[in-house]
Amino acid sequence: MIAVIILAAGESSRLGRAKQRLEYKGKTLLNHAIDTAIEAAVGPVIVVMGARENEIVSEIDTKKILVAHNARWQEGTASSIHAGLTAAMQKYPELDSVILMVCDQPYVDPSLLKNLADTRNTSNKSIVASSYNDTVGVPALFDKRFFPELLSLKGDEGGKKVLFHHDADISTVPFPEGSIDIDTESDYQSLSK
Repeated sequence: MIAVIILAAGESSRLGRAKQRLEYKGKTLLNHAIDTAIEAAVGPVIVVMGARENEIVSEIDTKKILVAHNARWQEGTASSIHAGLTAAMQKYPELDSVILMVCDQPYVDPSLLKNLADTRNTSNKSIVASSYNDTVGVPALFDKRFFPELLSLKGDEGGKKVLFHHDADISTVPFPEGSIDIDTESDYQSLSK
């Protein structure tokens, strides 16, 4: 069983407003990410919330997802991975892998998430990462043997730290648009054009 964990707890400090709520193709970036994960149908969807949770959660349909609250969101990405993975393992004890994704990569689509899951089955590799700009990153699938390592991340460390420690265990899928994420107002203006 694979769960998709959407990391959406940050305060978007460089943007100055909640990136989760930015409009993209008629819906918010977060709703776009949620719909993408649900449509991919690879497994249950967990959304990690933190900063501005009350205003953001009122704009999403929580019936088809599990919301994981990250009370320690100020500590950085690692706390969101911990909150999401812990919630997923508690709710789905049969879980054998997770896909970590973020809500500010607007070009993630259901076929990419399916490709990660399919590549896991055909490659015999225990990590499948997206490849872009001569690097690897999220969305990325991690087998449960990496759960302890993901749970031990600290501060702003993310899944990339685990990826870099396990080159031999990684298969990749091309995702050239993966380098496009929304961190600043100019990023958003470029997306809106």
